[in-house]
Amino acid sequence: MKSMRILIGCETSSITRRAVSDRGHDVWSCDIEAAEDGSNGHKTLEMVKKYRNQANQKRLSQSAQARRTRT
Repeated sequence: MKSMRILIGCETSSITRRAVSDRGHDVWSCDIEAAEDGSNGHKTLEMVKKYRNQANQKRLSQSAQARRTRT
């Protein structure tokens, strides 16, 4: 079976994430609360917002650089 990248939403117990991970998949869970087991395989809403803001900033920076090179 081919390994998949999986995101499980609305889970804080880590039970589903661990079960899917045990089958050889790259799996992360996400919720507005922290994982009950303190796992680093779990992302909270605040972390997701931070990563999204960083990605938006990078996109804006690349766009500005492209405009500067055209003029």
